[in-house]
Amino acid sequence: MGDPLVWRRGDGPVAAWLERTADLLVGPQPDGHEVRGDIHWPDQPYGRITHQGLGLPDLAEVLTAARID
Repeated sequence: MGDPLVWRRGDGPVAAWLERTADLLVGPQPDGHEVRGDIHWPDQPYGRITHQGLGLPDLAEVLTAARID
């Protein structure tokens, strides 16, 4: 069995993996998840927010569309 915190293409849907690991990694997110990108130093050291308030299925869709694996 591989590392449960690592998802690789072929391991099944990203959404299912996110659901299994969300509680281990971040806990409940009542305001949803956000995706950041394009770091602009020093005013946005964690990157600008590209998506905000996402539920796990929407987050999985954004990650899949960005070809993150």
